[in-house]
Amino acid sequence: MSTHNLQSDQKKLLRERLISRSGGEHRLACLYCEDKLTRETMTMDHVKPQSEGGTWALNNIIVACKPCNEQRGNMNFVDFILVKNGAVRKT
Repeated sequence: MSTHNLQSDQKKLLRERLISRSGGEHRLACLYCEDKLTRETMTMDHVKPQSEGGTWALNNIIVACKPCNEQRGNMNFVDFILVKNGAVRKT
């Protein structure tokens, strides 16, 4: 799964694997802000952005809420966590 544009059925399978990895739908939460999520509100975020060569491999995808996913954009994963937690200011 290294293409930038996965087929719909491949994305559905990946979503199900993420839900399972999270411990089931009742345990879904945004990795960044820890807000509880549902199957409908979760988004898939690339740890290494596609713009930097990141893939759709399961080990490169995390669960995030839409606001955090959009706020992060192409920011480095660790940098965003630090900014989100107030450890550093966004420049």
